[in-house]
Parts: sequence; structure tokens; C-alpha cells
Amino acid sequence: MNGDNYHDDMARIMATSPSVVGILWVAAIMLVAILSAAGALVSFLFTMTFFRIPEAHRKMGLGQVWLICVPFFGIWWLHVTIRKLAASFDSFFQGARATDDAGHRLHDIECPGGDYGLKAGLILFVATILAHLCGFLFFTKLPMVILTGLSVAAAVLSVVAAVYFITVFRIRRLIPDPELEALPESYI
Repeated sequence: MNGDNYHDDMARIMATSPSVVGILWVAAIMLVAILSAAGALVSFLFTMTFFRIPEAHRKMGLGQVWLICVPFFGIWWLHVTIRKLAASFDSFFQGARATDDAGHRLHDIECPGGDYGLKAGLILFVATILAHLCGFLFFTKLPMVILTGLSVAAAVLSVVAAVYFITVFRIRRLIPDPELEALPESYI
């Protein structure tokens, strides 16, 4: 490339169909890799939360959570996982509210009320759908508008996910850790 004709040479290279298609494929692969990494992080956070819930109250197995990482299906599975987590929390705290015949509580556990993060989780699900839709629209003829939309969607999704997992982890902290109960007191 001649230094004087750099912009003309670049315009000619970018005008060729194989160059543009190659760049779009690289961008698509990067987008899939980012979404897969985000799915793995979300799956790990859900697994940590389900692990804290006693097995008798879990509405989903620990291994099933990782289906969130499956492309396309993982979006729906996120919805299922959010609902199962809320149901698991509900089951555990209903059991913790149990009383004996005299009306005394059987467990000394603080039991929160509410929907156990279900509404925040459903907002996360809708935000995930919108972010993925922006990613699919990346291949349209409006790249700057779509890239801006994708950036905004990713930022909104990050904030919504943070709010959801802060809510879930606050509830999770109320459940006694089974690992700490198994350790001798000298380790605590």
C-alpha cells in the first residue's frame, strides 16, 4: 500500500465482499464467545446458590443449571432456572417456618417474605432476550445504530444481572452453609 493512497486502498479492500464477510464472521464468533462466557458465569452463580439450598428443597439439580450455556436453548433455560430457584427458596423457607404442636418454630432461621427474587429474575430474562436480539441485528445495514444499541443493551443487562444476583445472594446468606456445619468448631 502506498502511504499517499492509504484511504483509497483501504476503501477498495473493504469494498470487496470476502473482506466484509470475513470481518462479520470474526465479529459473530467474538459475540458468541462473549455470550458463552457470560452464560458460564451466570451458571456458576446459580450453581453456588443452588448448592447452599438443602437437596430436599432443590427444585433443580446442580448439573441442570449449566444448560444455560447451550446456545439459544440457554435463553429459555435461564427463565426455567430463575423460576426453579425461587421455588427452591420458597420450599426451604416454608420448611423453616414449620412449627411443632406447641406452636414453637422448629428452626431458628430468619425467613424473608416476598417473591425470592422472581420479579427481578424475570426482568433479567427479558433484558437477556433484548440483548440477544440486538446481537442478532448486528448483521443488518445499520451497523452504528445496532452497535450502539448492543452496547446499551449489554450495559443494561449487566446492571439488571447485578441487581438480581445481589438480591439472590442476600436471600442465600440466610440459609446455613452445610459445609460450615460439618466442620469442627476449631475450624470456624
